[in-house]
Amino acid sequence: MNRLITTLLPAVPAVAAMLQCHPPPDEGLLVPKDSTACYALRSGRWTSTAPQAFAAAPAGLQMPLPDTIGLSHAVARISYGRPFYVVLTLPADSDHAGGWWLPRAHDSVDVRFPPHYGWALGLRLAVGDEEVRGMAWVAPAEPSDQLVSTPSASISGARVPCPSALASAHAGA
Repeated sequence: MNRLITTLLPAVPAVAAMLQCHPPPDEGLLVPKDSTACYALRSGRWTSTAPQAFAAAPAGLQMPLPDTIGLSHAVARISYGRPFYVVLTLPADSDHAGGWWLPRAHDSVDVRFPPHYGWALGLRLAVGDEEVRGMAWVAPAEPSDQLVSTPSASISGARVPCPSALASAHAGA
């Protein structure tokens, strides 16, 4: 046992140094690190697989899609060592202040907004040079083992100049 420790212990600093030389996953393909990309969003009709008459109501009544979002590279928080970045919104979309996004691949992102009235809004966007396309959904804020049909809608958006009124609930953003 002691021989194993004395053999492996000197290798620990070398392995740590090698890991520091490897860059993090490529997140820079979306926008440069020092800029914010803004998109004016449009949604399709909210639908739900649930048969109830108002199954899609949480989407339209409690968590409407924000009109404009800004994907900033300011860090909103760190989770398991991975940065989640700030989503900026207009003051008129104050229900969505405090959102965050993270890259999913070199050309797509996941966007989450804080829950309100028991529901949370999420987006998965494929990001192009001048547009975004994807899905929006509303899900219960609290996890449950019950099967719940979540309302969803297709969304698209065009890249726009960032409005000066974009705001965030995150300090330092």
